[in-house]
Amino acid sequence: MLEQLGVASILSIEANTRAYLRCLVIKELLKLRKSQFVLGDFVGYLQNSKHYDLIVACGVLYHLVNPVEAIAYMSKATDQVYIWTQYYDKNTIDSQPMITHRFQSSAQSEYGGFRHTLHRQLYQTRLGNPGYIGGSAHYSNWLSREDLIGALNFFGFNDIAVQYDQLDGVNGPNISLLARRTTYPGPS
Repeated sequence: MLEQLGVASILSIEANTRAYLRCLVIKELLKLRKSQFVLGDFVGYLQNSKHYDLIVACGVLYHLVNPVEAIAYMSKATDQVYIWTQYYDKNTIDSQPMITHRFQSSAQSEYGGFRHTLHRQLYQTRLGNPGYIGGSAHYSNWLSREDLIGALNFFGFNDIAVQYDQLDGVNGPNISLLARRTTYPGPS
């Protein structure tokens, strides 16, 4: 879709080996010539990253151990980010028997001065499933909707447009949003 919109280049980072191979097949089938697919760590790429016009983090944050760290690095690498992610809502998660057992603990955390709660989601036996396309650790930490929006604001994204917010998703609550920095910090 981004190539059809005329972007000059796309760098896509995939941490899951099976999903990466699928990306390469799709790249060839659709003859994507402006897209480069890389097997690697999304956050690792952001740590020493150049500046991007847009970062698309679709299906990324809820697979990370420290999603706020990723938001902090994205804020250094771009002025706008599109995010689609699952998020933690206790009432909704507790009412869904298919997923509630995956969440067994929550812990207070802080990253870069932003205090938030991490809700540990265990992958359990899904890691060995041939169709598994999730994160590379045995667990990930989900943010609440409030902490997701709060982290984006804290790290400078002051214009957030929620495209949709679905509490009753089959795999839990999920949200789609565009976050932009429309004011810039002064000299430091």
